[in-house]
Amino acid sequence: EDCLVGHPSVRLAGVIGTPDAARGEAVTAFIVLAEGHQPSEALAADIEARGSTVLRHTQCHRIVLQDGRATGVIAKSADHPETFLAAATVISNTGPARTIELAGGRPQFDAPYLARLDAAPHEAPIFHVSFILDAPLLEGFDGCMVFGNTRNLIYLEIPSLISPSVSPPGQFLHTAFGAPTDAARAD
Repeated sequence: EDCLVGHPSVRLAGVIGTPDAARGEAVTAFIVLAEGHQPSEALAADIEARGSTVLRHTQCHRIVLQDGRATGVIAKSADHPETFLAAATVISNTGPARTIELAGGRPQFDAPYLARLDAAPHEAPIFHVSFILDAPLLEGFDGCMVFGNTRNLIYLEIPSLISPSVSPPGQFLHTAFGAPTDAARAD
């Protein structure tokens, strides 16, 4: 994480271990770009020069199941052939119907689960994520913000700035709601 945050384009970084058949575990990083920076070929080249792989405009072609559990995805991009990306958890941003299709269809799912989905159909997912950091994600932030005309995040709140007692002393609770773009049909 320190290595990634050391790059001037990167504001925040989080690193997790993901299953890897050849190595046992691979490092997977997620970054938040610094203000005024956009994804670029130069940033991708810097990340790749440090030994990582950057998949651009990557589409999920299939969610891989083993013994009834998601174990990764088959992804493909203009730069890379179909590639298996192992993961302990797969989160789909394509909505329930497309997620079921990517995972092999309705026969892969329990009847009660399908009945619940069918009873309350919706096309797009809404994600809710809460996390704690040692500092607020945004400097000078007054507690909550709604983003308009974005493709991903719609709402960010830092409840600790409003009510400090909701998180441990010296830490800041963040919560975000998002309606992400469809990763199965990346542009």
